[in-house]
Amino acid sequence: MNKFAIKLSLFLLSVVIFIGCSVFLLLNHVDTIDKYVPGEAETYLNVNIHSTYKLTAEKKDHLLNWLESKSTLNKEGWEKLLLNVKNELGLFSMNGQIFVITKENKELTTYLAQEKQSFTKNDKALIIPALNLTQTSLIDQDWYNSLKNKITFSDFVLYSKDLGKLEKTVPLLKTPDLYPIAAFGDIHKNNVTLDVIGNVGQAKTKLTKANIKDIPAGTKLYLRNIEAKTITSLKVPGENIELSIIKLLNGPIEYLKNEEGCVIYIDKTQNNLAELKSSILDTVALLHPVEVEKELPDGTIGIHLVADKGLSEYFAQAGNKWGTLTERDESPFQFDLVVEETENNLVITLDNPQKDELITSKCKLPKFRKSSSLYLSTNIPAWNNVLIQNKNQTELTICID
Repeated sequence: MNKFAIKLSLFLLSVVIFIGCSVFLLLNHVDTIDKYVPGEAETYLNVNIHSTYKLTAEKKDHLLNWLESKSTLNKEGWEKLLLNVKNELGLFSMNGQIFVITKENKELTTYLAQEKQSFTKNDKALIIPALNLTQTSLIDQDWYNSLKNKITFSDFVLYSKDLGKLEKTVPLLKTPDLYPIAAFGDIHKNNVTLDVIGNVGQAKTKLTKANIKDIPAGTKLYLRNIEAKTITSLKVPGENIELSIIKLLNGPIEYLKNEEGCVIYIDKTQNNLAELKSSILDTVALLHPVEVEKELPDGTIGIHLVADKGLSEYFAQAGNKWGTLTERDESPFQFDLVVEETENNLVITLDNPQKDELITSKCKLPKFRKSSSLYLSTNIPAWNNVLIQNKNQTELTICID
């Protein structure tokens, strides 16, 4: 190779390296204000302000309403304040109240003076509203340093040692201390995605085949490959019969709930059918007690509610199906319950859940689902559905559309 070719190759290599470094610097999310955040902060969010422009008007409006409810600033004040933030925006919470922290700039200080909005200056950063500062900083806190990622290409990064104080937790799964956590998120046109790090997941269980290939339209809650014993509450309408039955089960479950009913799939090798039927009868009897008169010590008559063991007559076996196989108008229950034994599973169905029309969520389950999944209809304005997928005990992925 002649000298010209060597020089040309070195030049081209240097150009490639320069471009690569430039792209890295442009895309890398560098936090320059965390050192100004008070050490007492419970939660800290750092976001590239330009990435928020990708949010729809409805989502922005909901977030502004939420920020208003968690601070001393009103909705209009939040909207105008954010318009005067350049590049890097920080939000942190103390005792459940949210504060803004951002680099000082001329437009922002002019706006704050015009609006007579209080603020505290901490070196090159402004904290809004005003706050009495201590000598401690977030970067001196062990919990923060244990999670901080110096290199990230996310639109926003969230760190929290107690997210519960912002009242955003969903009491669905029984877990140990969830905090501290870190979340690295990206804002897209139709959804927001996050990778959450911390004591947030469950250990990988035996991988089972998905019985429900696609989530149907109208789904309120879908669980996949989640241990039944970890579930403590189901925020769905109806009687407590669903949660009561789930507490009887062993191993991972697949669960689908919509307006028409619910269906539960469990591994029959981990659940004894005869014991399950007996337990279901006991549960139904407790949920539908009968009144029994009993004389009290003072001679008065008291009414006691006791389990109605006679309800078992409304349950029958038909082939591989067992349950409330009588007509609804002949039954004392407000539900139809059937347990079916298949080759690999026990399938518990309450009423007649819809499983045909596919959902239109922007959060899609992967085609091959080996990890645990949770899909939840939020009933929150502008935010329709949440899809959580378990990677391992220390990592989750979340999609919100």
